Amino acid sequence: ELEVFSTTAKNVARDAKVTVSDTFADGTNINHKREHLNDDQYGNPRSWISKQKGGGWVQLELAQPERIPAPIQAQASQLCELAKHISQTP
Repeated sequence: ELEVFSTTAKNVARDAKVTVSDTFADGTNINHKREHLNDDQYGNPRSWISKQKGGGWVQLELAQPERIPAPIQAQASQLCELAKHISQTP
């Protein structure tokens, strides 16, 4: 799951247009699809994988301009704590 939190702790990625370089198995694998990147569901069965080993990219076009405090990369188990931290950051 790809999440981008604004300064108000809103996940603005949920409404974003998602573009990817490519998709594993050209999108025929039911577990690894572009649309899984921001569908608010976690885990390997709802993920995206590039078909480029060690490569690939994701682009989000946000619905409107947003103030994003800092980029953060985390495992799913860490996301709740990160959202809590961001909501408390001035």
